[in-house]
Amino acid sequence: MRILLVTSELPDPAAGPGGGEPTWPWVRELAGTHSYSLLSFLRPEDETRLAGIREYFEVIRTVPAGPRGLNRLSRFPRIIFHPFPVAAACSRRFQAALEEMLAEGAYDCVQLEKFPMGQYSRRLPETVSRVLVYRDLAGEVLRRQVWLARGLKKYYYYREWKLSSHREKWYAIWSRNVLVTSLKDRRTVDSWDVGVRTFTLPALLDPGLLTLPAGERDGETVLFTVSFRRPGSVDAVLRLKAEIMPRVRRECPGARCLVTGANPPAAVRRQADGGFIVTDDKRRPVEHFSSAAVLAVPLRVTGGLVPEIVEALSAACPVVSTRAASAGTGARDGREIILADRADDFAAALVRLLKSPGERERLGRAGRERVKEKFDREKSREEMEDIYRKILADGR
Repeated sequence: MRILLVTSELPDPAAGPGGGEPTWPWVRELAGTHSYSLLSFLRPEDETRLAGIREYFEVIRTVPAGPRGLNRLSRFPRIIFHPFPVAAACSRRFQAALEEMLAEGAYDCVQLEKFPMGQYSRRLPETVSRVLVYRDLAGEVLRRQVWLARGLKKYYYYREWKLSSHREKWYAIWSRNVLVTSLKDRRTVDSWDVGVRTFTLPALLDPGLLTLPAGERDGETVLFTVSFRRPGSVDAVLRLKAEIMPRVRRECPGARCLVTGANPPAAVRRQADGGFIVTDDKRRPVEHFSSAAVLAVPLRVTGGLVPEIVEALSAACPVVSTRAASAGTGARDGREIILADRADDFAAALVRLLKSPGERERLGRAGRERVKEKFDREKSREEMEDIYRKILADGR
């Protein structure tokens, strides 16, 4: 197949499953089987990424994004009636580049990455197969942010929620095929009853995680590794510092928390102290999963699959998570993962694991076996190929 990838951000070759575009790992996996081309906005800081991705694409075409502030100001009329990410990604030059690429190349499928790119699906020829990829469902994520926000932020998120929920459904209708990252999101799209076909993006795991030795774990380190581009990540760090870790330290005075992720914002860096370590990791090193006592995922705002949880499970690292964050994994409470939503319950679960090496080992082994069963790499590849075949058949 010849596939045109249309995205608002240039893929990052250094990004793990939690960063960059949601289907970027699949581009790297299938580039030898299928022919990919890329159309993307390009910001000055992204120039260095081009060299790292050229080998995966037959054609790469970029459109300058310009300064974000000016970009939004020039699109002020659209901001009145559209969510901010959609207005920021609206570009006549980008639309013209898309039309030129379609005229120059006979693509079997156009793959639109993430919610804002859905606005371009309406302009695609009816004969072209297309699929819109939702990494997270914007309406679901924003609805949760409305609940958490205070003051003027609540109004902002409420406006974005209403506009995004409306546009999200229309973009799905125009795209005809929707690819989501979890069964939970697939059920939500199906509940819209708008006549689109929905597919779940198979997880593509690093096989090295499944073969990590079950080495000696640091019995006092609570790990939280996250993409800070994910909605709700800052809220989760603040909650971990203010509400959860103080309760943990009352029972386990030597416990410390390690927060890792690329480019942590200032609000996160300010939380750092002797027992709460914040590191700027451009990648998520596997040694964190093999050495930490437990992975804590206190995300209250999330959508789709949280790759960090699946990675930790595959590395036999025990996980304590909120129900919202774990919904896409299929892991069962008390068997492969521990679920807790209230701060005191979350802290109690961490204390129980910190005090019980045997329970940590049992939970870690069960999580790894669950991942082996549910996210087999060869099976995932067959599922992805089958999804492409079904999408292609839709345009004929």
